[in-house]
Amino acid sequence: MDGTIQGNKVYLTRPNKEKAASEDEIRQLERSANSYFNMGKEVYIVEKFPKNFFYFATKIRLQKVVDRVKSMPAISNAMLFRIVPSNSMH
Repeated sequence: MDGTIQGNKVYLTRPNKEKAASEDEIRQLERSANSYFNMGKEVYIVEKFPKNFFYFATKIRLQKVVDRVKSMPAISNAMLFRIVPSNSMH
């Protein structure tokens, strides 16, 4: 899992963005996201296929981001999700 840190925000990317994430990829993403949560970071992902996250993710949830990030292309903004811990009320 690759990540770009911009201040207090981390933008994660999956190695194979052109197909839906497998259960193993989602578990790896959960571990990465939880590491960043423990450092006090906000975590985001540009995800083309968010549906599998609802099936396999147990420690995180995806929330659609509606505010545009100026430094990102429009296509990425359309697929931008904030990752939050599943026990969070954000």
